[in-house]
Amino acid sequence: VQGLELHERDTLLTEKTAQVEVEFSDTNSIHVLGDSGMKVDEYQAKGEDRKAVIDLIRGKIRNQVRQNYNGETSYYKLRTRTAVAGVRGTDFVASYDEGDNIETKIETLQGKVVLANLDYSQSLEVEANHSASYVVASNAAFSEAEINEFVARGYMTPVHKMSASEANKISIATLARG
Repeated sequence: VQGLELHERDTLLTEKTAQVEVEFSDTNSIHVLGDSGMKVDEYQAKGEDRKAVIDLIRGKIRNQVRQNYNGETSYYKLRTRTAVAGVRGTDFVASYDEGDNIETKIETLQGKVVLANLDYSQSLEVEANHSASYVVASNAAFSEAEINEFVARGYMTPVHKMSASEANKISIATLARG
């Protein structure tokens, strides 16, 4: 539905074949791919203390962050259950999957993304045409409390250089098509 407004604390879920583009008043945009879910936890578009906190619940989204943030009084953060990504102005794809492992993956197309675990004890910078993940060993047989303990013991993958062809494929595949 074109023209539908999305507000703070709204959750957007897509079906398997659906894609949605969310355009914010400050020119930032998010392309939500099929079978994905996100929540706008906080979004303040104006002033020196601009803030954006997007929760990726499941699936894959492309964030085209056109505004610059200083990371302190103004910030753009993408969170999952296990990790957080912070940017200042960039184009990146984030995916979150709870399969055999719980994985938050960042694929940076332009700019830089800092990927960290929730307590920031592990972090790394993912530059343009690179990808990295925060991985938590998981098993459905564990309780919620046990999984939360595993989240604290997850690990960062090394940063992987993407070829121009890989980056182009990601770029094309993650743009919402009307």
